[in-house]
Amino acid sequence: MKQRRNRRRPPRAARALLDAVLPSAWRREVLEELDNVFRRRWREQGRGKARRWFWRQALAYVLRAPQAHWESRPAQAGLAAGQARSSRAGRGDFLKRFSQDLRYGLRMLVTQRGFTLVAVLTLALGVGATTAFFSAVNAVLLRPLPYHQPDRLMTIWEEFIYQDNAQNPVAPSNFIDWRENNTAFQDMVAYSTNPVSLTGGGEPEMVNAVYSTDRFFEIFGVDPVEGRTFAPDEIIQPGGMKVIVISYGLWKSRFGGDSSVIGTTVRIDGHPVEIIGVMPAAFRFPSNATDVWIATKMSEDVAGQRQAHYLRVVGRLAQDATRHQAQAQLEAVAERLRRLYPKTNTGVDVVVNPLHEQLVGDLRPSLLILLSATVLVLLIACLNVSNLLLARAAARRREIAVRLALGAGRARIVRQLFTESLLLAVVGGSAGLLLAFRGVPALVALTPDTLAAARTASVDSNVLIFALAASLATALLFGTVPALQASRPNPVEALKEVARGGTARNWTRRALVIGEIALALILLVGSGLLIKSFARLNSVDPGFKIDRLLTLEVFPPYSKYPDTVRRAAFYDQLLERVSSLPGVEGAGVVTAAPIKIQKGHMTFLAEQREGIETLAATPASISAGYFAVMGMPLVAGRPFGPQDDPQAPAVIIVNETMAREAWPGQDPIGKRMKMGTQRRPWLTVVGMIKDIRLQLGSSPRRQVYLPYSQSPAFGPRDLVVRTSGDAADLAAGVRRQVWAIDEDQPVANIQTMQRLLEESVGGPRFNTLLLAIFGLIALVLAAVGIYGVMAFQIASGRREFGIRMALGAKRLDVVGMVVRRCLSTTLAGVAIGVAGAALLTRLMESLLFQVAPTDPTTFAAVIALLAAVALLAALQPARRAASVDPAEALRSE
Repeated sequence: MKQRRNRRRPPRAARALLDAVLPSAWRREVLEELDNVFRRRWREQGRGKARRWFWRQALAYVLRAPQAHWESRPAQAGLAAGQARSSRAGRGDFLKRFSQDLRYGLRMLVTQRGFTLVAVLTLALGVGATTAFFSAVNAVLLRPLPYHQPDRLMTIWEEFIYQDNAQNPVAPSNFIDWRENNTAFQDMVAYSTNPVSLTGGGEPEMVNAVYSTDRFFEIFGVDPVEGRTFAPDEIIQPGGMKVIVISYGLWKSRFGGDSSVIGTTVRIDGHPVEIIGVMPAAFRFPSNATDVWIATKMSEDVAGQRQAHYLRVVGRLAQDATRHQAQAQLEAVAERLRRLYPKTNTGVDVVVNPLHEQLVGDLRPSLLILLSATVLVLLIACLNVSNLLLARAAARRREIAVRLALGAGRARIVRQLFTESLLLAVVGGSAGLLLAFRGVPALVALTPDTLAAARTASVDSNVLIFALAASLATALLFGTVPALQASRPNPVEALKEVARGGTARNWTRRALVIGEIALALILLVGSGLLIKSFARLNSVDPGFKIDRLLTLEVFPPYSKYPDTVRRAAFYDQLLERVSSLPGVEGAGVVTAAPIKIQKGHMTFLAEQREGIETLAATPASISAGYFAVMGMPLVAGRPFGPQDDPQAPAVIIVNETMAREAWPGQDPIGKRMKMGTQRRPWLTVVGMIKDIRLQLGSSPRRQVYLPYSQSPAFGPRDLVVRTSGDAADLAAGVRRQVWAIDEDQPVANIQTMQRLLEESVGGPRFNTLLLAIFGLIALVLAAVGIYGVMAFQIASGRREFGIRMALGAKRLDVVGMVVRRCLSTTLAGVAIGVAGAALLTRLMESLLFQVAPTDPTTFAAVIALLAAVALLAALQPARRAASVDPAEALRSE
């Protein structure tokens, strides 16, 4: 048959004439159409009539060809001009054909409104969700930091080798050695954060201040929007204060954005200071909560400390230096310090990380996983639309077969169908972009404090480019398979396929639905794992009672309360006043309430029978009744009491983890510890408290507690109040008691412990909520896909069902057959999805809490859910198949 077809060639002379006459831009298409019609006429009319017809067509093309087409033939005298005219003619023809395809496709979409609406909504959902979430990823991961050459900014941390703790605050003396003994860094600054009281220009307010070494703003290369930054002679001496720079947010909220604020004098912790500058809104380092920057010099006593680790360090690489060179140089310095100061620096190394990586490091895994989830939703939407296009192509099989029989080439059909797909993708992408404009504010509103950078998300140029690329990609994804399937080159076979119901295309549609089910299962398993993880996280016992507990920050400034006696008197009076309020069961103070982020720690020396063991622990200064207020049970010994005053022997209480690691298998009561160095006094352990979790998702860490009257260095900052009713109702009364003692003392962050706990799990809640939404969308789309495939099979298999029922098949048999087909499709998708989920969910391990990535109960629940949804989706098509009238079905065929 193939040899016979090859002999059915048009007259060579006529074809050569066309080759010479026709412009190259559309020569191939014309010849392909003429060849197809010539072969058909040969079969129907014979060789002679077909050859005569071809000659007539060739002569007609010659006579119709305009003069420009004759001139387009290359000539020795005008080759360049001829090529230019040919190119213009080709472009014009292409645009003309594309315009025709576009108009025809638009008419088809308008005519088939139901199909168009479903396809556009499906695409809008996928493109909108992906674009909206990409805006958050763009704001956090892709948008460069608003500093000069941000890629050269590095954070430097201490690493405790023997404790597997890679990012620790830095000891002041170690920082000085790093700064003076390297050439890889152009400059290096250290800073610490501390709440301070701000008075002047309004009510007393507690603001977050950054105390930094000199050249802080110079290292970032950012200029203020008002005023200036610190001059070298304005760097304050220890204990003094002259000028400050404020944030853009504080300038707007407290001073109304008035430019005359420059030169204004306010008080920071009672010190009169002059405001000399306002930083831009984009400059929020080190966090969005920063309000004030203060430049300071280290005292000789502070500069000599190697046991207290509380500084954060940022450096700018020299122009010819790399991160690895900087790491190597500082490691050499750390090695020398380990030899010189074995008591404080043994096991202390250094880690250099890019600043941007440091700021987004904890956020990157969750953001990328959620972005991948939105991409899966987009893929499911594409598969669904591809199924819709296959269904529409099945309805247009007769039309396409006739066009093929009339001589249209396969490329022409593919181009027409793909133009319709492109038009559909543009409309769906535009609708998705509108959804993204609406969705980004909602996404920002859901964003927790841990993803504060995502609150700057917006639909900028990067997001618009992404939306355009996503729309074009969807056109390729969902338009290619239907176009290729529908453009079969042999019209006879295409017409036969019309007669037999499109079996091959049914298999293609089933394959697409199997892909939908597999992707939906992956998303549902991921959301199920996060839901179970979040439930486990919420069920964790923090080690104290969170109900009816109010927390607030009160930090009396050292300028007004410089010694231990005065500070202790302030806290004693505050606790007495607050405890006497109606509805208050008890009150206590602590350095930092549980659940708040606590990264600082101190080195403690535990006395052993033979020698001393060095351990790092988180210290807390507390009042005598703090444990009772928090509901923290004492395991052994006694709590602090009035007898533990500054003149009494120094005492300490340790938690179970500290006692177990410092004195394994021994009773810690009566043991002794030192804080810092050998010069410090011994602290006698008088009690052991039950472990608590400073963060719900973390394991208990080593903690020690000291009475605030004996530990001025760790003065309390948080007041905790146990109430008999709703804790929030007492906030105003507690604030009045603070101002009754000191009218200039600010009160900040008043909130219940329950609210504080909810904020601490904001990140996991955000991840769980979004992935659950994506999983639900995927489930709905998969159900629509299953319903579409089953409905199409019922519609195209009416003859089969009619024959079966005519031969005696019962309605229940037909329903069972349809359900089995549905289950076979579902089980195939489930098998592929389970394999994919088993591999991909391992990437989520860092987001899970006490849940394995391959948790069998989650997989089983998702499989059961998908099977139930598939059965529900197939129920209506199965009932329709069972209601087929055999006589009517056979008569229609």
